[in-house]
Amino acid sequence: VLVSSLQAWDLTRRTFAYTNHTILPEALERWPVELLEKLLPRHLQIIYQINQAHLDVSMTQLRDGRGKISSNPSPMLCVFVFSSQSYEKITALFPKDISKLRKMSLIEEDGCKRVNMAHLFKDFSELEPDKFQNKTNGITPRRWLLLCNPGLAELIAEVIGEDYVKDLSQLKKLNEFVDDATFIRDIAKVKQDNKLKFAQYLEKEYRVKINPSSMFDVHVKRIHEYKRQLLNCLHIIALYNLIPATDLSEQISTAGTEASGTGNMKFMLNGALTIGTMDGANVEMAEEAGEENLFIFGMRVEDVSEMDKKG
Repeated sequence: VLVSSLQAWDLTRRTFAYTNHTILPEALERWPVELLEKLLPRHLQIIYQINQAHLDVSMTQLRDGRGKISSNPSPMLCVFVFSSQSYEKITALFPKDISKLRKMSLIEEDGCKRVNMAHLFKDFSELEPDKFQNKTNGITPRRWLLLCNPGLAELIAEVIGEDYVKDLSQLKKLNEFVDDATFIRDIAKVKQDNKLKFAQYLEKEYRVKINPSSMFDVHVKRIHEYKRQLLNCLHIIALYNLIPATDLSEQISTAGTEASGTGNMKFMLNGALTIGTMDGANVEMAEEAGEENLFIFGMRVEDVSEMDKKG
């Protein structure tokens, strides 16, 4: 069935919600219009059309009172849509809130003209709050425990059975064995065996010798400013076989910046202790395991927000 572009856009709007694991600007794509004009001219044309349709709908919603109008009008009168006719229509409807509509545009004109996915969410969510929901990333125990650490997986299965693979909440049954000296000894042996294997791998592949009896303090993250690798430099980004060997997992992002983080889950699932801030999946991990079982330090989200306000 053939439909017009306007019908297609209306179907799209009523069908899809936005999904992304983070809303930090450095993690969102911002494409220069000049580049898209050269590589994907037809795509850019469609983006312009979608942006126009979006702004037309946004104007109607704002006019009907569904959006929260700013009380601080911006003096900037920059062109934020692709046609002067649209610009005149928008400025006529909202002469005192150019800043609001400018922020609603997918096309950013501040400096290099870009197709922008950053800095949009607050204004968008005010218009259509039902389309925005929080979801924390997860990991699969089949990969990050059974495949990654078969020794630990088998030990757990011996104690509580194999059903935990399909229902990870059954790991709570291990609480019954926290004072079981034999079980604790077996857990420690699995960890030490994994550390020995990793030490042997490191020596074979990279000719680096490490002491398998030392503490393996690990920080595995993508390189992002907010993850603060520079404060924890010279740590190793390595293959999966580092996960089972880790004693202490470092999760030290600034509170309120990490969307989720899955490395911390992988380390915790494999018996590592966690030291870090109350950020990302550390929040859910603390809820499930008890905050007393994590080494939490630093400011909370409210503290960071308050410091930001003070400059």
